[in-house]
Amino acid sequence: MTRSFTERLIGGVCGGLSHRTPLNAALWRLLWAMLLIAAPPAAVAAYLLWWWLIPLESPFRKQSYPLSTLVALVLSGLVVGGWFGRAAFITPTGQDSYLPFVGLLLGGAFLARQTQSRSWANVLIALVLLSVPIITLLGAYNVLPLGLFDLIGRALPGVLIFVGLALLLRGRVPYASPIALLVTLVMIGALATTAITSRTNRLLETPPVAVTQDVAAAVTTLQLDLSALTTDVRVTSAEPGSRTITVTFVGSTENTLTQDYTDDGVGLATYRVRETRPNPYPRLENLGRGTMRWRFPLMWAWRSRLPGRMAMWNLICATPPSNG
Repeated sequence: MTRSFTERLIGGVCGGLSHRTPLNAALWRLLWAMLLIAAPPAAVAAYLLWWWLIPLESPFRKQSYPLSTLVALVLSGLVVGGWFGRAAFITPTGQDSYLPFVGLLLGGAFLARQTQSRSWANVLIALVLLSVPIITLLGAYNVLPLGLFDLIGRALPGVLIFVGLALLLRGRVPYASPIALLVTLVMIGALATTAITSRTNRLLETPPVAVTQDVAAAVTTLQLDLSALTTDVRVTSAEPGSRTITVTFVGSTENTLTQDYTDDGVGLATYRVRETRPNPYPRLENLGRGTMRWRFPLMWAWRSRLPGRMAMWNLICATPPSNG
């Protein structure tokens, strides 16, 4: 089958179908209009698949393309059938992946058409456009970590910048599409760096998380061992007579606080607190500077070990005001 050159209003799909079936082009257009009313996205996507996959009739080409016709028929059937079976595209997280699936099919068809025409500048554009539904599907099915998907999703509008630059530079400079892609990547990288830096420097205000540790009466020397991320550390003394260490953390919900207490039995105890970030790709809105407040008795001799990781923290020591 080929698309009709003489009986085309848009792409010649209905005219081409009329040459291979008993129905004329007008009836095919009516059927397509009815499908457009019943399932608008599916009708548009199916028509584009036929348009991009089926060649236009020409006296310089043979008129039989059974493989292209079969592929267009199968893919358009998946698109239309998927619209009426949307429940099959609901991901475990409750997201609807039908439109990304359709975008994947359209992107593949567009890439195939550009490859056949050997328009390598358009092939690069097709590859970039195809990456959008692929990334969306990977995120919808939790293949990509949530934080990484969030970061990439914020950069997806850059695809429009790339396409616009590629079309604007085409015919004016050589290698227009690669140059447009490079410029777009530099812009996205600069914006991402600025966004992450600004988020990292802001002070977070989240619900506090507190951990406590009682110290045995036989302990005379207490060693504090702290490993923190981007955190302000404040140390104050506890109430007189108290033998409890309290650590209160206000910071990113992506971070976790763990503690470990050891007593050697001869008067030396070591209290370790670790602030870690198990997720290597935190969400951008969860980034920021935290605050850690330590309250511990000052009646003992004590020594500290504050190695830090990403050691952007401040240490403030103070004692509570006297009641007298």
